[in-house]
Amino acid sequence: MKSILDQLRQAGLERVHGKVLKGQRLDFDDGMLLYRTPDLTAAGYPANLVCERKNGARAYFVRNLHINYTNICNKFCSFYAGPNSTDGRGYVLSPEQAAARCLGTFH
Repeated sequence: MKSILDQLRQAGLERVHGKVLKGQRLDFDDGMLLYRTPDLTAAGYPANLVCERKNGARAYFVRNLHINYTNICNKFCSFYAGPNSTDGRGYVLSPEQAAARCLGTFH
């Protein structure tokens, strides 16, 4: 198993890594190099160093909820039921049902 330094070297990110270690600002060329790097671990390692320097070793997560109040549409979504669907798949939630789904998720 290769080390992260080997990965950075193989990805051509030694200069970016060095700048990050010194606290130097990255320039446009550095950004393009990171953007074009297929090795996400190597590209993310310097970013994680900056993040931990600024915020410590804490992690935050966003909990997102999207309520689909209906699946009746005109082939817009992958789970649609047509407006005149007779197979019972179509639904429309009332405001109370949508609220209940929200509350059920967080309690």
